[in-house]
Amino acid sequence: MRTFKLALPSIVWLAASSAFAAQINHASSGLASPAATITFGEVVLTNGDPITNEYAGYGVTFSSLFYNTQDTSGFGLTPPAIMNFDFTTTFPNFSIFFSTDQTDVAFQLITNPGDSTTITALLNSVVVDTFVGLTDLDGPNSWFGFTGLSPFDEIRFQVSGVGPAGIDTIQLGTAPEVPEPATYTLLGVGLAAIGLRKRLGNR
Repeated sequence: MRTFKLALPSIVWLAASSAFAAQINHASSGLASPAATITFGEVVLTNGDPITNEYAGYGVTFSSLFYNTQDTSGFGLTPPAIMNFDFTTTFPNFSIFFSTDQTDVAFQLITNPGDSTTITALLNSVVVDTFVGLTDLDGPNSWFGFTGLSPFDEIRFQVSGVGPAGIDTIQLGTAPEVPEPATYTLLGVGLAAIGLRKRLGNR
């Protein structure tokens, strides 16, 4: 797991949200000590596949994004990544949803030259914080996100221009609470044993 130091000069402090809340905006690094990191190499998919709940086991789901295996390293993203391909006049919203409420999340984001992105944290569809970041293919400064914020369960994106947006390496400040398959198995065995004992006791 890679460790990143928080680039303080690239962070705008927001006293209104919290005494320690900050926006990671056009920074050269993400969270200092992430609890979990997703690189999109964890699940093998086909290039261009819609991506929704394929990463639910890692605590995140997505809307309006697609798996991308193309070489985007020249733009600061390490393939594979996820992208929104849209060349119409209206760029749609796309979102990252978290299975566990977060207060700290960082990610790499790039768009076409000249584009900016409105990045909004929400809890139960209610806005917690929002800012506009310059996301136009600046690889060394492609980190965005929030730290020390009130809990949120979604980050929503709205790109100002027309064209693709790419997201790579998502860092979570709080580890997702995702039950492992073994947990379900043990629960099933336990319930079966209780049921069998009850039936035998009634004879």
